Amino acid sequence: VLGGLGSGLYLIAFYYQYLPAMLLGWFIAVVLKGICHILYLGKPLRVWRAFTRLQTSWISRGLLFVFGFGFFAALQMAPVFFPLLPWTGQSPLLNTLMVISALLLMMYPGFALAYVRAVPLWNNALLPVLFVLYAFMGGLGLFLPLGIYEGLGYREVLFLEHNIRLLLLISSILLAIYLVTVGYTDQAGKESLLLLLRGDLSAVFYGGVVGLGILLPFLSSLFLYATGNLSRPLLYTAMLGELTGSFLL
Repeated sequence: VLGGLGSGLYLIAFYYQYLPAMLLGWFIAVVLKGICHILYLGKPLRVWRAFTRLQTSWISRGLLFVFGFGFFAALQMAPVFFPLLPWTGQSPLLNTLMVISALLLMMYPGFALAYVRAVPLWNNALLPVLFVLYAFMGGLGLFLPLGIYEGLGYREVLFLEHNIRLLLLISSILLAIYLVTVGYTDQAGKESLLLLLRGDLSAVFYGGVVGLGILLPFLSSLFLYATGNLSRPLLYTAMLGELTGSFLL
């Protein structure tokens, strides 16, 4: 969640050239995600081995993508703080490398899960696409209040809101297709689906993923569009709902 959220925020902030949001995105994707990984380590002295299986392991590739994004994004922001550096933050090559590494950082958890054939709920080609959509949704949701605080214009806010509604709609459709395809797999896949829709996880799924993560930000976006009232409390509530839904998904 942190990797997708941070890289999504960074890409959107880079498009608008808003440095504080770029720094925040980098911090979330590299520092906070890195801290979570470090806290999770069972054998810290052996962690270097995770980099040695790039040809077969999505975990190894994921670590490479994290470091790649952190490195290229840091190079991109560095000239702002150190003007005497021999490159600029607008280098086409550096921009391309940063965008590619950010997209790979968004995708790789989906590929890592989809590679596990033993778990039908994970073994699905739609997962990487869902991870990218949720990364951009989280980035947009987090950037919007920051942009308004910075003085983002009314048209830009409406444009961002329109994209949030579009991503929510597309991700909802893909999520429904994803769950339907899981239901057509083997018995384990059907049991997983029933657990989400009718079992112990149904409250989390309907209340968290659907209610907080999809309906709340979608209805808030429609209200803001219909009334033209850019209510900050409503924006913050919708942002928290979308981030909570992403985490629960």
